[in-house]
Amino acid sequence: MTATSATVFTTCQTFSGVSDPRFKIDHFGDWSESYPAQDFRVANGSYQITFDATAKQITTQAVPGCTAGSDSWQFRGTPNNWGVTAMTAANATTFTTCQTFSGVSDPRFKIDHFGDWSESYPAQDFRVANGSYQITFNATAKQITTQAVASCAGGTDTWQFRGTPNSWGTTAMTPIAGTSRHSIVMAFARQDPSPRFKIDHHGDWTESYPASDVPVADCTEYDIGFDATTKQITTTVRSAVTSGACAPPPPPPPPPPPPDSSDFRGETIYFVMTARFFDGDTTNNYYNRDRIKLGDPQWRGDFKGLIAQLDYIKDLGFTAIWVTPPVVNRSGLDYHGYHAYDWTMVDPRLESPGATYQDFITAAHARGLKVVQDVVINHSSQYGIRGKVFIDHLPIKYYRPAGGAPIANGPYQGNLGDYLSPFREDNDNPVAPPWFVARQTSDPAGTTPL
Repeated sequence: MTATSATVFTTCQTFSGVSDPRFKIDHFGDWSESYPAQDFRVANGSYQITFDATAKQITTQAVPGCTAGSDSWQFRGTPNNWGVTAMTAANATTFTTCQTFSGVSDPRFKIDHFGDWSESYPAQDFRVANGSYQITFNATAKQITTQAVASCAGGTDTWQFRGTPNSWGTTAMTPIAGTSRHSIVMAFARQDPSPRFKIDHHGDWTESYPASDVPVADCTEYDIGFDATTKQITTTVRSAVTSGACAPPPPPPPPPPPPDSSDFRGETIYFVMTARFFDGDTTNNYYNRDRIKLGDPQWRGDFKGLIAQLDYIKDLGFTAIWVTPPVVNRSGLDYHGYHAYDWTMVDPRLESPGATYQDFITAAHARGLKVVQDVVINHSSQYGIRGKVFIDHLPIKYYRPAGGAPIANGPYQGNLGDYLSPFREDNDNPVAPPWFVARQTSDPAGTTPL
């Protein structure tokens, strides 16, 4: 509608060809505030319609026709965030509007006929410098002229939106004629983990509202309103944003096909403790410190030995092999596999060149044997978890009575901990504290009291 004063707006409209001609006056174009409560009904004909924004009253004056208002053109550009602002009809073919461009790096606009971009001019955006202009459009020649003016009545005050969608830059809000309100439509679409905004007066943070940022929901488009008199801000959800960064994730992949045998209870399972089953490679044998019997290392069996016995197991009539946990273990007696220290690696004491854990699985499958791997997840080794957790304790030492001389340790002498590693201690946890490392490496023989 055309503002004839700060609070009075008019338009000329022709009603024809309908059985129930009627209308309402809408404030923001989204039905959030419209008058009257019920449609205003008239007879078919032409009317000069007047709306008092203060009293919320509508008056109609029958006229012979709406010659100057028979056509309408819309201003769309950076001042109104490319929304739709009706131009004033000076005559049947000339339309005008006054607009203020500010707070943007590339001020520009187009003139749109029906508000849907189906017919707009010029072909490329019409660019101007920041400032106020009286804009005139000739609907016959499709020509635009601009006249710089000091200001546009009702548009001298500007307010800027600043927030995560525009990287805290300045985007001018659209003033609502005859009010102290300004509005803008803004989409929050994962530009920042904490979507939020403020309203800034001059674009330099010297006056901005509110004191703290306004938080909003992500992936949501809002109609944001600001009252320059009360400094109140309103946020109205327009729609959800479902494209770009807010697009829903792709559906999960389909589940894998079921195994050949859907019920494992039909299998005949042979359980083996790998380190104690069959010694295929003597070079990876290993003594545990808690039970040393020379010539009888706890770690003897390995995957090379297990591969060598697969035909034997199959000939017994078994269809599956259950192996103890193959991951890296650490403790004074860890050959069984249930003192897990590193769940990401196979224990090297079980593998040999050409006889890795994968080689064993491949060989078993080649014979039609299934492999069941034991897994322990409710506890770790005595040393914690490599690179993750250190269990607080002192380095391993030989027993020595207080104040007494060293005692004979039999076969344990020289085999305290990992006798194949420097400093005898097999705790190589990289997250061990400095004091532990210092004590561990200061006494390779393990005889100096802590």
